[in-house]
Amino acid sequence: MSFEYEYQLTTQPLRIDAVIIKKKPNIKIEKNIGQIFKGYNIVEYKSPEDNLTIGDYNKVFGYAYLYAYRENIDTSDMTISFVVTKHPRDLINKLQNEYNFKINKPYKGIYYIETAVFKVQIIESNKLSPDENLFLNALRKDLDIETLQQLKIKEKEIDPQKVNTYMYVISKVNFKRIEEMNMDDKGWEEFLKRHNLVDPFVAEKEKKIARQEGRQEGRQEGILETAKNLLKLGINIEQVSIGTGLSVSAIKQLQY
Repeated sequence: MSFEYEYQLTTQPLRIDAVIIKKKPNIKIEKNIGQIFKGYNIVEYKSPEDNLTIGDYNKVFGYAYLYAYRENIDTSDMTISFVVTKHPRDLINKLQNEYNFKINKPYKGIYYIETAVFKVQIIESNKLSPDENLFLNALRKDLDIETLQQLKIKEKEIDPQKVNTYMYVISKVNFKRIEEMNMDDKGWEEFLKRHNLVDPFVAEKEKKIARQEGRQEGRQEGILETAKNLLKLGINIEQVSIGTGLSVSAIKQLQY
């Protein structure tokens, strides 16, 4: 056996990598995603590509305990929320079958987990109703054009200081969808300018064009190389032209 009297958990000062929402006692939240909220609410957001694992779950519980200790908060006045895009099937099975936690689904896309200490919910954002939770539902990379149009209409409901960041994330991961829309439309041009998205969008579009041009250039080089090899085998110019799609004059230039 070995004994460790001190164990340094981190080399950097501890910081909670999650959002903390504080609610005043006299405020009642009717919206489905906030009905479990208490005085102090820790929210962990996972990007659309990430899975919510048992490691993530335990990490946020650790954050909650540390926060309660540092701020001298009663844990009964705290909640934990996980916002995900991918359905956390493995985690839910583990919590139910190994931890013996009861899991309820009061609303579409929302799971309540009954633990001994904190009230916990998992919010599967892409399963939420767009009518009731448009902005949270839209934090994903497979938006349809109708949802993007709704965002454009309702963007003024977001805090002006946060809207640019929000719309940048949405636009970056849904570049292809936005490109499918009529970008010559003045409404969309003004929308991109208003949220400082013109330069990032143009840059992303230029990258895509460069990739396409690179692939086309590579294909063209391959065709020219094939034509050269056919000529070396003694195949006449007309047949090489038919086989590669190159003009006779272009093939003749390869002979010199």
